[in-house]
Amino acid sequence: MSFFQTNKISLIFGCTTALVSTYFISGREPIYGMMALTSTMIFLYYFQDVLIYARFYMLENDVKIPSYLNLQQFFIETTDKEKLHCYYCDSKEYQLDYQQDENAKNTSATIFYLHGNAGTIHDRIYVMDILYKMKIFNVFLLDYRGYGKSSGYPSEDGLYNDVDAGYSHLLSRKDIDQNKIVMYGHSLGGAVLVGALNRWFINKTLAPKIDPYFLIIQNTFTSTREMGSNMFPILKLFIHYAPKFVLRNKFNSIDTIQKIPYSMLFLSCSNDNIVPKHMMNSLYEKAGSDHGSFKKMYNYHECDHNNLFLEKNFCIDIFSFYNQIVHLHEL
Repeated sequence: MSFFQTNKISLIFGCTTALVSTYFISGREPIYGMMALTSTMIFLYYFQDVLIYARFYMLENDVKIPSYLNLQQFFIETTDKEKLHCYYCDSKEYQLDYQQDENAKNTSATIFYLHGNAGTIHDRIYVMDILYKMKIFNVFLLDYRGYGKSSGYPSEDGLYNDVDAGYSHLLSRKDIDQNKIVMYGHSLGGAVLVGALNRWFINKTLAPKIDPYFLIIQNTFTSTREMGSNMFPILKLFIHYAPKFVLRNKFNSIDTIQKIPYSMLFLSCSNDNIVPKHMMNSLYEKAGSDHGSFKKMYNYHECDHNNLFLEKNFCIDIFSFYNQIVHLHEL
């Protein structure tokens, strides 16, 4: 997966940036330079959704759903009337208890997983399977608007609405412990998670009241502006100084993550081939700094952006952090 799609539109964007560098920066032809600059701004403004949200890109072509997951598939509705495709499975621990006693209560924590910019929840069945095999987590996934079978078109505010709808759904379920919802964001999903929480803190009249047990942030970028500069070095100065209105999708996590009061677990790949390691370091340093939030970062050295789940200590580290949170809540 890449943060920006590698496709013909990206190629056109690259050619446009070349014009900017040739004419505008050199100063030889200021008129042509201004034309190139203007065209680049217009292109970036109108096509950034296509560049950022790789919703038609399939990570896996043939993914089979293991029968033992007892997967539930359904749709939920957002406040702006979009329909979101969802997956849910009970924890392995609860499923085993239920086989012994149909009156057993599901006391497991529930992971609300927000995926990256490419592919769909069906491409994340392997993630769901790994989390399920940890035994202690129910797992809930949704496809953002415009992804997979979900309706609509993606945008920053739209994805925040999707998170609200997903959280509202979990709060409406009577078969889970609503006080133990773990929000997990990978790549773009981490930025969506941070942004949705920040929006709720700014306007606490929004429903639902998002109050997660703790957060997991994996291989997430600091902001769209910085990520764009990293992906398109030739346009670094332009993106850095572009007016705010040009970048409609800001995902400015680096300036909002310090406001989050929840415990946070950071999972980072030292050799991430998409999101530079220093971005995760920056997020970790600022995370929860306004509240002294409990946090921890694990670094992995034999993975890249998309396969951290295969690290041998992945489950062990999450389980260790989970136990620390349980202990903190008991104090």
